[in-house]
Amino acid sequence: MAHECPDQLVPRLWIYTNFDCNLECGYCCARSGPRVERRSLSISDHRRLIEEAVEYGIQEVYLTGGEPFLLPDIADRIRISAERVSTTVLTNAMLFRGSRLASLQSLVGVPVRFQVSLDGPNAEAHDAVRGTGSWEKAVSGIRQLVSCGFSVSASTTETSANIGLGEETRRFVVS
Repeated sequence: MAHECPDQLVPRLWIYTNFDCNLECGYCCARSGPRVERRSLSISDHRRLIEEAVEYGIQEVYLTGGEPFLLPDIADRIRISAERVSTTVLTNAMLFRGSRLASLQSLVGVPVRFQVSLDGPNAEAHDAVRGTGSWEKAVSGIRQLVSCGFSVSASTTETSANIGLGEETRRFVVS
């Protein structure tokens, strides 16, 4: 039986696919990082959650982590979700090379959106929290996503390193 939500609310489900990450951001609410115990949701549990979400009228699914692209089967998980419900993948976009790039490219044509963490319009602001070199990799990842034809948005967490740079970050992202 489907449950209905008031018009102003869009029922959504956030799925933490895994808790390991290639970064160690101090403000991470999931407490992910390269040194945390590897924990991930099995693909069968992922499939079951998507089936239940559809049954209960969920209209949007967000796949997050950790870093979802650390999972070797992330493309399969994205397909399972995107074929049934509007799906957005939250990523730092830093891992798109080798088999992970091939995994991403296999998703061309799948109706999925990506939300990339970008904490500033330049390396100084972004790297202060995420680590040296992470801004360049994230921007390269965003360009890769766009070149594949995906819908991409950016999200920024305000920190002491990027305070006051919101408008400049917005201009950078839309340029």
